[in-house]
Amino acid sequence: FYTPLDEKPKRVATSQLRRVRNITARHEASLLIDRYDDDWSRLGYVLVHGRAELLPPEDAGHADALVLLRQRYQQYRSMALETLPVIVITPDQVTSWFYVPLADPGLGQDA
Repeated sequence: FYTPLDEKPKRVATSQLRRVRNITARHEASLLIDRYDDDWSRLGYVLVHGRAELLPPEDAGHADALVLLRQRYQQYRSMALETLPVIVITPDQVTSWFYVPLADPGLGQDA
């Protein structure tokens, strides 16, 4: 998974962002992708735990990551991401959950 440290306004310098400091110190990260709906029977999520690294602009993989991000997300096409690191998460563990109704509404209930 790739995510850029983009040009959106931040209160601190990029290097001082908590996520950047955590990756630098621990080299691991988690990514939560969820599906929310007011109808709770449609809730779900995927939780990814993995190794994390910061790709600096001079890294060969940095340009490849930007190509992929810009193909997928139009808002990145006009940002000067070439000078900013990209976060890379390589999954070690993936967990998911979604609602599955019981086939028999009486299952699991005490008589």
